Amino acid sequence: MNNYQQEVTRFKTLLPNRVVVNVENTNDGLWAKISSSDKKLSNCYTQADNTVELVVMINDAIFTHFEIPKNIRKNIGFYVPLSNKHLQVE
Repeated sequence: MNNYQQEVTRFKTLLPNRVVVNVENTNDGLWAKISSSDKKLSNCYTQADNTVELVVMINDAIFTHFEIPKNIRKNIGFYVPLSNKHLQVE
């Protein structure tokens, strides 16, 4: 395993398997608080104009929280909603 692959593996182990996203609809768009049941992730927030952008911003916030370099992010994976129900905004 080369050094780059070792770094990808190291960063993957930092990330939670699942995240919980609480979304609120505000005058400025969507605001999200991101957490995980394993307590690896707390005090992580982001916002977006729409739900499609929100998924991208959630991933960016998580990767930023764990200080994952941009050149490694493409090999880490991407958090996606499990179903449309998980991305409802009330």
